[in-house]
Amino acid sequence: MPFFLYSVQHHADFSDYVQLNEIGLAGTSGPLCTFAVNGNVERKCPFRWHATERDLLAILGKGDDHSILIDLRPSDKDRVSLYRLCDVWGFSYEEWTPISLRLQSLFVETPQSAPAQFKLRFSDLRREHAYIAEFLYLLGGVCGGKWTWGMTGRVNGALLWKDAFEYLTAELSQLLA
Repeated sequence: MPFFLYSVQHHADFSDYVQLNEIGLAGTSGPLCTFAVNGNVERKCPFRWHATERDLLAILGKGDDHSILIDLRPSDKDRVSLYRLCDVWGFSYEEWTPISLRLQSLFVETPQSAPAQFKLRFSDLRREHAYIAEFLYLLGGVCGGKWTWGMTGRVNGALLWKDAFEYLTAELSQLLA
């Protein structure tokens, strides 16, 4: 699940996206660790934090004319699945950090004859895009670690639309109280 930096030009009815490069959000020098460590001035454990796309772009030295997109199906030769990273919430323990991502769906398994080429430069109509959540974790926390991604596989990193997220979190919060 690679993350990419795009330049974005917003127009009245659409936005133009141009892929600049793949970026790493994890790692001890990555924007997620940088944001969490710099924000935890009291060195609390556990430490709750929230970073917006704008916060992460600022750490990367970029502004509002950029976006961070996730390619959820990078090797799919028939469809495009691109999501804009809007927010990241983290709960950093000593050595690991579960995180929740709020993503905006730009293209969800959209048929495309040449997906790799399409992802380099595309226009997106200004329409309502669904927001979804994804849960992941990092192997790093307030006491250290490499801040690398935890293992993801077929059963990890589930995408949750609003209805599923609300149901699951409501049920879990009752059981964990």
